[in-house]
Amino acid sequence: MNLIVAVNEEWGIGCDGELLSKIPEDMAYFKQKTLGKVVIMGNSTYKSLPGLKPLKDRVNIVMSKDTNLRIRGALVCNSLKDIIYISNMCCAEDVFIIGGQSIYEQFLPYCSTAYVTKIKTNSPQKADKFFPNLDAMPNWKLVDTSETNFFREIEYNFAVFENVNKNMKMMITEAQSADLQQILQLQYLAYQSEAKLLNDYSIPPLKQTIGEVKQEYEKGVFLKAVDEEGNIVGSVRAYLDNNTAYIGKLIVLPEKQGQGVGTELMLAIERECAVARYELFTSDKSVRNIQLYERLGYAKYKEQKVADGLTFVYLEKYPPSNSLGNRK
Repeated sequence: MNLIVAVNEEWGIGCDGELLSKIPEDMAYFKQKTLGKVVIMGNSTYKSLPGLKPLKDRVNIVMSKDTNLRIRGALVCNSLKDIIYISNMCCAEDVFIIGGQSIYEQFLPYCSTAYVTKIKTNSPQKADKFFPNLDAMPNWKLVDTSETNFFREIEYNFAVFENVNKNMKMMITEAQSADLQQILQLQYLAYQSEAKLLNDYSIPPLKQTIGEVKQEYEKGVFLKAVDEEGNIVGSVRAYLDNNTAYIGKLIVLPEKQGQGVGTELMLAIERECAVARYELFTSDKSVRNIQLYERLGYAKYKEQKVADGLTFVYLEKYPPSNSLGNRK
């Protein structure tokens, strides 16, 4: 499937339920790309449509947690799994994700192409809704961009990104108690590189027992990334306290590392927790991990020396709120 979005220089997509800029050529581009196609949106995006009516000459699918919601002229689905099932019956090129923020984040791993209108203004634009920065994601590659266009004092161009992992089908869901042993084995594999980096194979993740994992599972949130054959290729967990999600043990199967799995797991755990603040820590020697977290909007706020040669770096993130309407 595809997605289409308009972003500013900070990858903001809107504020107070409105688009940041309304550019006639961008509106026409959106219509040209989606006419006669399937468009998937969240309920907030649907409510922003003119006259509160589905987009004309398109198959409209609205994702909502409201199991009683009925929309004339649109199909309402209550889960990502239902929409994936329906979209698999369509030609992949004919399916477009059109917003808002939460919907973009949930479906990004399933998209192969992103049509992004990049907008630059002379004055800063306030945004409270954002799209993941594809320029900073290793699994998304810029493959085409138009010349710079102008509308009044706004500069913009049309960019096309491709997901280099588009052939890797993956679904992120809540882990079940039956998955914990497999997740623990994956943890032992994933932390070998960290142990080598620290020259210490007695680090806690390599000594954790299944009993301790079960205790964490009972108290927190566990997610798993599953490939098309049903194998668990990644996992992340968090626990909540005082409106902060403490994220830990982001693990990815070694042969799947560097393919965007970790990024998608991070986005998913943030979406699942949906709190005012996120916190995590890693070793100061884990440069790649720190770079990943900073790309996702985390900032260092303290360091703590825990042993000779070992310092923990703590990072935090204050996210914007979630949904947005899109172009008509």
